[in-house]
Amino acid sequence: MKYGSIRIGLIAATLVLSCSLASCGLEEINAGGGSTFQEENTEDSGFDDMSGIEDETAGSRVTVHIAGAVVHPGVYELEAGSRLTDAVKEAGGFCEDAAEGYCNLAAELEDGRQYTIPTESELKEGGNGEGPEPYAADGKLDINRAGVSELMTLAGIGESRAKAIIAYREEHGSFAKIEDIMKVSGIGEGLYGNIKDEIMIR
Repeated sequence: MKYGSIRIGLIAATLVLSCSLASCGLEEINAGGGSTFQEENTEDSGFDDMSGIEDETAGSRVTVHIAGAVVHPGVYELEAGSRLTDAVKEAGGFCEDAAEGYCNLAAELEDGRQYTIPTESELKEGGNGEGPEPYAADGKLDINRAGVSELMTLAGIGESRAKAIIAYREEHGSFAKIEDIMKVSGIGEGLYGNIKDEIMIR
């Protein structure tokens, strides 16, 4: 009986010790799992932050077409906020006969727009012969005095529309206000909205 009691006591002690060890193991596993989950969440959070930075930098560049009297006409991508002078430099600078004085080099570039640099000879051929400089001090173009090449520097105005503007002027006289340019065939409210801040009359 004495040895039997001792044996039972040893068995009971072994079971208690085994349960204790198992309990500790589960706690360590749970603790470790929680730590791993937090680290994964932290990594995901960092990825989201990087995505946010990429979104903020989207649209920070503009693409423009520089045509006319420049050394290397073509499509160029520049930093948003760049000026026409920056685009001309990217295109290799002015050609020898470029009409540099007729360009508003301080104009901020607009994404998707074409900028045509005229030559001195083009201005003489396409001008209306009225004499005074067609650009005002603020860089706006006088639509009553501009020639074909100058009008073509406006957004959405190609050669045919520029000639239509001059033909309208010759038939009906000078524009009384800038809104009158919408009386020209092919120039509606949408196009007018694109150029109204670049034109003037005097």
